[in-house]
Amino acid sequence: MSYDRLDWHLDDADELLELRMEGDDELHAARAEELAASHIGAFIRWAGQHGLLDASLFPTELRRLNAGEISGTDFLRDCLDEKLTEADVTPEGNAFAGAYYQHLYFDDYYEVCEPGLLESELDLNPLNARLDERLRQFVANELPRATPWWRRVLRAFGFRSDSGPKTF
Repeated sequence: MSYDRLDWHLDDADELLELRMEGDDELHAARAEELAASHIGAFIRWAGQHGLLDASLFPTELRRLNAGEISGTDFLRDCLDEKLTEADVTPEGNAFAGAYYQHLYFDDYYEVCEPGLLESELDLNPLNARLDERLRQFVANELPRATPWWRRVLRAFGFRSDSGPKTF
């Protein structure tokens, strides 16, 4: 099972860059690919530093990732075939990623990171602190339940579960 894949985000990254960039199509395509991978790369970097990636798969590259010699985006592209799957993480990493990554990570990422920045442009300290807190919550069985995506969409369009004619 894939937790995330670069190609799932490429169209959105491309659209965002079309609003910002003009000119060089080759540079645009390369930047769109890196932007689509940034949030995955940030998680991979953190997971590697916390021993949640399977070190037996790419021991040399994982050492380089943890030493800061390559980015999480580089690791995603060069080692993981542009996708983060359950085969890439430890059993503990799978437990955490299954409970957190697909349910809360995107909300956390966009709350603490400026959208549209590459992993290399981000200040990862706030995200790393959030991930540390989420891991602590997970271990203590205190990880908050995620609001289902469909409920967030309804709320974005003005529907509320608490009162008024537009309820669900």
